[in-house]
Amino acid sequence: MTEKDERTDVLLYGGRKYNIKLSFHQVKNMNGHAVGLKFEDSTGSMDSSKTGVSVSGRGLARAIGLRAVEMMGDLRGVDFFGFYLLTDGLNERQIRLKDALYSIQAKEMHKAVKDTLPHGIKIDVEGGIGWGMSRYEPQTLPQMQLFLEELGKTIRESALC
Repeated sequence: MTEKDERTDVLLYGGRKYNIKLSFHQVKNMNGHAVGLKFEDSTGSMDSSKTGVSVSGRGLARAIGLRAVEMMGDLRGVDFFGFYLLTDGLNERQIRLKDALYSIQAKEMHKAVKDTLPHGIKIDVEGGIGWGMSRYEPQTLPQMQLFLEELGKTIRESALC
């Protein structure tokens, strides 16, 4: 997997600043780019489920998804778009709570790209959980398997969402 481009932007939402970073990767045997999303607040935290933050997780996810679409530009050159929750250091209860919230957020983000990237997938891997949107049905493409292998993670479970 080779990084080809990186784009950053700042989103103002609910009186807070969120840094959005998109990284565009070329994966062997994949025609379009695989785009990774990273978002963080002004403290550098990607945790949108922090206590004491009075921001709607759904609303924030929708805003991040729309901004990411703007940043990507022409989606015709994108085959995969996704983000990842690191679970190392979290207990089972925290993982379940964050999984539920991030799954909702993934669905909200998917609404922004579903015309071009209609297939949603959730992947449970060692050390984290990933959510992605794909142009093609992920389970039917050898490219998706290759992409996941290039991430260097063992897949414990995957499901369409």
